[in-house]
Amino acid sequence: MQAKYICSAILSAFIAVGASAQPKTAAAPAKADPAILACVAKNKALDAEVDKMMVDGKKAGNVSPTEDVEYKRIEALIKGKREKLAKDGFSLADCQSMTASYEKEKGLISKMVADKKTIVTKELMACVTKNKALDTEVDKMMAEARKAGNISKGEESTFVRMENWLKDARTKMAKDGFSLADCQTMTKAYESEKAAVTKMAADQKSATAALDACWKAGADASNKNRADMKAATDAKKITPDEAAKFKASQENIAKIHNANKAAGYTLAMCTDLGKVIAEETKNVAQWVK
Repeated sequence: MQAKYICSAILSAFIAVGASAQPKTAAAPAKADPAILACVAKNKALDAEVDKMMVDGKKAGNVSPTEDVEYKRIEALIKGKREKLAKDGFSLADCQSMTASYEKEKGLISKMVADKKTIVTKELMACVTKNKALDTEVDKMMAEARKAGNISKGEESTFVRMENWLKDARTKMAKDGFSLADCQTMTKAYESEKAAVTKMAADQKSATAALDACWKAGADASNKNRADMKAATDAKKITPDEAAKFKASQENIAKIHNANKAAGYTLAMCTDLGKVIAEETKNVAQWVK
């Protein structure tokens, strides 16, 4: 936002001054007026100085791609206006007007580069450092949660999606020049990811005991159903139709159980399977009478 404002201000400054730039290869006026020659020399020096400021700024990483484009646009605008003025004869007043334009440009670009060095760059580096620390912290949280068995397959997939989003966002932002605002946006994303991972690990920890209890209850009920059916079958109390229904029920329970394991067992999955087992238990109670 700051860079756009500054570049816009530069453009406005040239329009306000209402003059054009001294071309780098402009020929001396027909009348070698000492005052004009001195002015032209001064403008050439200012132009060279501004160019060097931009080159040094880009080399130091203090000029964004957008600012560089705006600078080239300004240079082209100055050159065009200078050529237009020259058609009617380049006067001392024209030259002095361009001197004011160059000095205005120098002041604005100097401020832009200085602000980046003293403010934006310093804050940006601090922001980048903070983001790296957050990224490392979240990765460590996930590693510890995985080691403790507190992350389900579903949660692992969610984490991978978040990581991929962050990577893509960083890459996309970098194409236009990674600004302080971009970095702060990433900070919010990292903090959201940290909160989500914290919740994942905490929820899974509290759910683990409940899931274990659910599994035990389901296994105990299923084992009792099989034992009751075997005893009733041995006592000739079970009809072929009842035996076939029980077999189908057992196969269905096994199928659901295996699918849940493949997807990453959750308490909700176990609870739903428990309802199927409960229905089987109800039928077995009727069959073994």
